[in-house]
Amino acid sequence: MQVRYSMPLRSLVVSLLVLSAPTTAAAGIPSAANSTVPNRLVACPAGDVSFRVVVRDIGDFPVASSAVTIDLTACPGVALCPIQRPEVTYDSGAHRLSMFTDANGVADFRLKLGGVCPAGVELWADGYYRLTYLPIPVASPDQNADLLVSSADVVIASALLNTHDTGADLDCDGTVTEADLAWINDLHGGHSCDNVVPARTATWGSVKIRYR
Repeated sequence: MQVRYSMPLRSLVVSLLVLSAPTTAAAGIPSAANSTVPNRLVACPAGDVSFRVVVRDIGDFPVASSAVTIDLTACPGVALCPIQRPEVTYDSGAHRLSMFTDANGVADFRLKLGGVCPAGVELWADGYYRLTYLPIPVASPDQNADLLVSSADVVIASALLNTHDTGADLDCDGTVTEADLAWINDLHGGHSCDNVVPARTATWGSVKIRYR
């Protein structure tokens, strides 16, 4: 008696293809759960603070050449310098800043801006995939958004000492302290859009959130 195995074998192959398809399709698609995003966007008019985003996919692999977009729609109190760094694209109509990730999935924004935004910004990858579950507040040593870090900014931040104000808590430790005032006065005092200063390597990684 001859036994035929062609139909079961064919069904098995089809089943394996179906099961493997979702994983294959998801590869390279940005995942908020695996991506790394700071819990605060801190920036100076001189563009000397790093806001570093790392985009990863569902398999926890870095996504290269992903277009990361910062949506500033809810931040009318934020002022942008007219000229940003060359790797950053600004869409003035949509009020969005974008740049591409490198081979390691890293988008290292060094934005030239001032002002604060407690309402926060939203981050997107490739126009479709949210990288944040909640908006991220914006902080800057330029508290009054005049694109110059001056004694006026120290006065504003001084009035917020010992509060949890997100715009003046520049070291992102949860409270506005003397360290934040020193951050304004000593580290960034006099900085403006036209300043050419060495870029800080700190990304405030000790307070970043990894959505997982």
